[in-house]
Amino acid sequence: MYKIIILIFSICFLNVSHAQNYLNGVSAYEQLNKEYYLGALYTATPIQDAETLLADSRPQKMVIRVTAKRWSPHKFNQLWRQDLALNNSFAENLSLTEAAIAFTTFPQENLTIGDEIEVNFTSKAGTVVTLNGRQVLTYPNKALFNAILNTWIGEVPPSRLFRSDILGTEAIITSKKDVLIERFDTISINPQRLDLVGNWKRAQQDAARALAKAEEELRLQQQAAEDAKRKAAAEKKRLEEERKAAIALAAKRKKEAEEAKKKQQEQLNNASTDEEKAKLAAEQAKLAAAIAAQEAAEARAAELAKQQEGQTQQQLAQDYAERLYKWEVQRDIYKRVSYPEWARQFNQEGVIRIEFIVNSSGQMVGITSLTPTDSGLLGQELKDAVSRAAPFKPFPADLEANQIKMAINYEFTLEERVAEVPPMPEPPAALKTNQELTPEQQAKTWQNYKQQIKADISATIEYPFWAQDLKQQGLVTMEVTVNKEGVVTNAKLKKKTRHAILNQEMLDAADRVGGFSPFPQWINENSVTVTIEHEFKL
Repeated sequence: MYKIIILIFSICFLNVSHAQNYLNGVSAYEQLNKEYYLGALYTATPIQDAETLLADSRPQKMVIRVTAKRWSPHKFNQLWRQDLALNNSFAENLSLTEAAIAFTTFPQENLTIGDEIEVNFTSKAGTVVTLNGRQVLTYPNKALFNAILNTWIGEVPPSRLFRSDILGTEAIITSKKDVLIERFDTISINPQRLDLVGNWKRAQQDAARALAKAEEELRLQQQAAEDAKRKAAAEKKRLEEERKAAIALAAKRKKEAEEAKKKQQEQLNNASTDEEKAKLAAEQAKLAAAIAAQEAAEARAAELAKQQEGQTQQQLAQDYAERLYKWEVQRDIYKRVSYPEWARQFNQEGVIRIEFIVNSSGQMVGITSLTPTDSGLLGQELKDAVSRAAPFKPFPADLEANQIKMAINYEFTLEERVAEVPPMPEPPAALKTNQELTPEQQAKTWQNYKQQIKADISATIEYPFWAQDLKQQGLVTMEVTVNKEGVVTNAKLKKKTRHAILNQEMLDAADRVGGFSPFPQWINENSVTVTIEHEFKL
């Protein structure tokens, strides 16, 4: 009796704090023994039948109060997209699918204890989703509300107990339920996170301004590059004309020197008096001057040819460095694209083009265009793949630019094949290497390359939050194989811990790293395998 009185008091208290709605049920959402949130459903009157609940047109509200210390956007998206797909059919309803995707992707940072998501439905406003009291999403009718509600009461709910708790088909009289309701009632929003959505919007506005600034800087950079190319072309033409003139002058001086030498020889043969000998000395001076002029003209021609070669090599190196860098970025993005399951259900396929700006440190400044504009699920996946692949590696030394604009086409096809990365660009035949390395220098460069692979993978290893929370520790050893194009082709564990989550993190790190620079041209091996050891220690 005492528990029932407490329950009634709790429900009444909750009803007052939620606009006189009836608390239909409350339960805890867990995955892999980890609790993420407490969910409550408010209705106008008690409803224990799922079909009746979905058909009811009176106001309803789902309240989700986060209990996890850290609920990342990636995990949020993964859990909700999975639950939505299992309990709903989105076929032929693209607008609802897009709204569902918007719901699964709205968090811009980790959610934490006290954050509150509300999904409200009224016949007048339709479905309205808020986070900590700030609106994030709307839909004109109840379809989105029901799709989200179905994740709780549909054919594949989080658990049978969760479903029965939400529907109120079991009497909430146990001490466990009392505690659950009390916990739900006492969870409150951190005042510092009340304007979380506003902060995200301001951050998006700042990002948009930064992108606009970057686009203008890129325009000026490209204009400067075009001006520089025109000047370089004019300078090349000038040097070529000057070189030809120098060659002609050298030929003229050579002819003059030969004639002077021939004349000198004739005079030498006929010289007999002092006066003739003096004339001969003068002719010898003229010959020396002609030879010197010839040598100077030839030297100038050689210098001009060297300047031309230097300009050509610099431009070739710059162009090749940019093509190779863009290929590496494209390779890393392709690796992270997955065909959206909902897109398969709708038989969506086609070529999507995305353009974005990358600065010299490898940071993605922003996406400038996505075509076609109505690319929906496929476009969103390509955008997500770019975000997952970023940041990219810094520009190489030969790529003299503050930022570059990337343009990538990706073909989504329903056929059982994956879009292939275009072949790695070959260096121009006319491009010369800086210098020949000694065997010792080659060995050192190759060793540094392998060390860089280990360093880059090690830098991506994270200590999983749940593993830290459960005090899991251990040493893991992994072998990673990289092919000559810098692509990770295999990763396997040589030594495992007894904790699966730590072992998996090592493999995930090898996948996250994306790729590396291609092998140096003088390396004849097709692949290299390195060993990486990492200790997870609190």
